[in-house]
Amino acid sequence: MKEILVILIMCLGLTNKAVATGLTDVNTLKPWDEAEKKLRELLQELETLEERYPNNMEIQLGLAVLYARYAASEHFATKVEEQWKRVLRIDPNNRPAWATSVKRAIQFHTARREAIIKQLERRIESAQKRGSQQLAISRKISYAQTLIRKDDSLTKVPSQEHEFELFPYLSKGNEEVVVISDFDAALRQLKEQLDKELDSMFGILNQAEKLDRDNALYNYLKAHLYFTLDQSESGLREIRNATQKKYLNTYFTETRHGVSIVLQVVNFPNNLRCHIEDVYSPFGDFIRCAICEKGLEPLSRKHGEQGNNESVIEISELMLKIAKQISEEPLPYPSFINPGLSQELEKRAQEFKKEISQKIKNKTEK
Repeated sequence: MKEILVILIMCLGLTNKAVATGLTDVNTLKPWDEAEKKLRELLQELETLEERYPNNMEIQLGLAVLYARYAASEHFATKVEEQWKRVLRIDPNNRPAWATSVKRAIQFHTARREAIIKQLERRIESAQKRGSQQLAISRKISYAQTLIRKDDSLTKVPSQEHEFELFPYLSKGNEEVVVISDFDAALRQLKEQLDKELDSMFGILNQAEKLDRDNALYNYLKAHLYFTLDQSESGLREIRNATQKKYLNTYFTETRHGVSIVLQVVNFPNNLRCHIEDVYSPFGDFIRCAICEKGLEPLSRKHGEQGNNESVIEISELMLKIAKQISEEPLPYPSFINPGLSQELEKRAQEFKKEISQKIKNKTEK
């Protein structure tokens, strides 16, 4: 069971950004592009550090982060999984490793769910525009014509629609093609199957939370899952739990330190290191978008329409607490990002409170 959990939380290593092509003259690159190009040239050398420092937690953690962020080849897609396993074998309770891998895994699975649903919705919309009452989904990859700009002209090229991602969720036997005649039923079936996969992620989150009970990170990730599953009240419960925690920490300070040590060992150019070390994806922005905008604010409007003013005020107060946690997240250097996100959330929360307070006042006066 533990091995399955470890493999699951490594899954996001398969979703790296593609390597930029056609970069030949380093002098024409921006510094961060040059840094990325240089690092990818050193990926083979980085592999040697795995055996040279088998029990060095910082180096192994730094390698896991770099593989996941920059290694786009099929070879390194596998290496990402292996490296995260290596890190957790050295220290099964390592908080930075759990926080980084679980966060990425949850974000990957929810984004994948949305992408697959939208894929079927696009296919249905296309069929309806053609006046068709049926839709065929193939087990094999389907190719379509896509227009791209090349040499200042539009050129048709084949692109993969990847129907094989849809097929397993809609097929019921050994058929090579699934013919859909009830579009609504197909969408329901797809969502039910994908939701079952998301349900399995709660077990991983619970395991990680037990290792870091004072960290609000895992409650926010649970809330994101619940909002994705249209279970708003359960999401609200997790937000309440999150705002009671002592801190919010994605452990960027620790993972950045690991990356820094790896770059030192391979003598990465000093003038380019900051463009690798300081790459930071603010979790506060994820909270703002995925949890507040897509979860709490719609829920607040719903309660407002129902006249449940106390719940609207509570949600506003929760957003203020979220803003405070974002502003206090430990970072290795001063940053304008989290304070800016915090101020934006504070402003929106105050606007919600002001709006509902005015409604209550107007009602009392009447």
